[in-house]
Amino acid sequence: MLATMLAAAAIAAVYVLLIAHHLRRAAIDSGPARQLNRAERAAAARLLTGDLDRAAYRAAMEALAAQESTARPLLAPTMD
Repeated sequence: MLATMLAAAAIAAVYVLLIAHHLRRAAIDSGPARQLNRAERAAAARLLTGDLDRAAYRAAMEALAAQESTARPLLAPTMD
């Protein structure tokens, strides 16, 4: 029974370390994307509160999409 408890504790510890590693890498990798998400949320909040009309919201989303496309271009395979 002690061996089973030690094995379960070891597995849990490894699992916690893997999750921490994943979260640390996700935080490092998502710098510009996180800023875009904040701007997107801010624009949506302004739309809902009435600070932006639909046309201004659409223009803000277009500007964010253009910014994201230059920061993180989508690479699609071509069929030759």
